[in-house]
Amino acid sequence: MINEISGYYSCSINPSYISTWYTSFKSKRRHDNTPRLFPEETPEESTISIPIQEPTGWEDFQQPVNKNEIPANLADNSHHGRISPIALRKIKKAIDYTVYLAAPKSLPNSLHGKDFKFRLNLITLTLSSNQIHSDNEIKKQLFQPMLNSFRDKFHIINYVWRAEKQGNGNIHFHIITDKFIPWNELRNTWNKHQNKLGYIDRYRQNMINFHKDGFKLRAELLKDWTAEKQIKAYKEGIKNEWHNPNSTDVHSLRTVTNVKNYFVKYLTKDTQSADNREEQNGQFSNLDGRLWGCSSRLSNIKGARADLDNELTEELQKLTEDKEIRNFKSDFFAVTFVDIDQLIKKGFKVIPQLFEKFICETFPEYRPPNLFSSLN
Repeated sequence: MINEISGYYSCSINPSYISTWYTSFKSKRRHDNTPRLFPEETPEESTISIPIQEPTGWEDFQQPVNKNEIPANLADNSHHGRISPIALRKIKKAIDYTVYLAAPKSLPNSLHGKDFKFRLNLITLTLSSNQIHSDNEIKKQLFQPMLNSFRDKFHIINYVWRAEKQGNGNIHFHIITDKFIPWNELRNTWNKHQNKLGYIDRYRQNMINFHKDGFKLRAELLKDWTAEKQIKAYKEGIKNEWHNPNSTDVHSLRTVTNVKNYFVKYLTKDTQSADNREEQNGQFSNLDGRLWGCSSRLSNIKGARADLDNELTEELQKLTEDKEIRNFKSDFFAVTFVDIDQLIKKGFKVIPQLFEKFICETFPEYRPPNLFSSLN
């Protein structure tokens, strides 16, 4: 839809919402604090142009900085292990696309039977001995090579990860993937990367010292690790000479009804309150560096962009009139919260076709099954 006098409307279509905004023909960055929306930016990504005050003289550069005068919100730019609102939106969008693109798959050689289907995995990677390197070094030397293995060895294309601190202060990682990885290959690969910094060798020596007089029960772990399981782990450790610790976990999602909400909650939860951080060795144990990441094509994904014509405007108008669909409106933009599958069931065609074209161009190997037949 085009306003011949001043501008036009555009939209961005995503798996679970559609955002619509207005763009002025005269919209340019101005030297004031007035918000401006650009054709290439959605409302959530738009920026405010704030003027920079030039110094009046050389004396301005010579003034000492008084830290007490720095605003509280600028004095400490550390994330303290918490996800920011902007990062939260990006994580939700990355998970949104990961869930949408994941087709149901059968587990090979599954003990659950041939009919068991899965779409996504939630994997946890932990260190096998006390962390003695910085968080950033762990990420660079161990975790980044593991992500490379995901892509090169296990052929994983879409993934989202989150780094957290455990109660013992060790960094660990949660990763959402869309491919099946045999648990033994997953563990062997992660342990191989771990030992680049000696974490498997230190684990082995720790276990040899701990069980030097035979099996020794760890009473402090009985709540989550029964005596029977500890004995079983001890026998397994003796068998492999403590070279293959259980450093990975694949979470079962069989009882999870809303996978997307589960992932969002799991990957954005605050695992450390300020009190807990202070209790650990009497100091804060914040996580350094990036808290999360995703595969390149999920990073800053924009969705299917289109300028509103008559057909698209008509479908968007129907959505705003549908009482079953949640809509949000403001003076500058509107958001309609609706799943693509829901649109297809309701008989909409223009919006799903635009989104299908975008998916086929961006993720050619992930064409949603039966979508074209559903639109006919």
